[in-house]
Amino acid sequence: MSLHPAIRDKHAAPEPLGDIGIRWWVYLPFRLIITVATVLLFDQAIFAGQFLAGTFGALHTHRENATYAGLTTLGAAIAAILIRWPGRGALWPFFASLGLFGLIALQIMLGFARTLAVHIPLGVTIIVLAVLLTIWGWRPHRANSPAVPILVPVLEGAGMR
Repeated sequence: MSLHPAIRDKHAAPEPLGDIGIRWWVYLPFRLIITVATVLLFDQAIFAGQFLAGTFGALHTHRENATYAGLTTLGAAIAAILIRWPGRGALWPFFASLGLFGLIALQIMLGFARTLAVHIPLGVTIIVLAVLLTIWGWRPHRANSPAVPILVPVLEGAGMR
């Protein structure tokens, strides 16, 4: 039974960081698109603040930018498919991007309904989630890294890997 490299030998030399053993380019579209989406989402707070400060044209910009941010987030979900196929990476960024897109759609509906008591905190939540997804996207990734490395020996022993 072979152990996962992360838990094989605590005295062994650590593996170098980087996109090891995978097609590094599969992360590039996701990295770029989720970064653009995060900037657009951060801009939403700026446009809302401008509106509250009296620049009423900023509300139109806020509305239009919401559409672009949502479409860009949907583009990130499409780009996340490359991480899984052909990259053999994680599938959860696809679902996370779709979930973020769903939250943005809900956010747009709440904004048009003028439900600011929910619209503003949800906006903060969306920005935080987008930043976390962007940070994950730019971190180095290892090939076939399981979500829970400790389960690898158990799965190998059961012949499931």
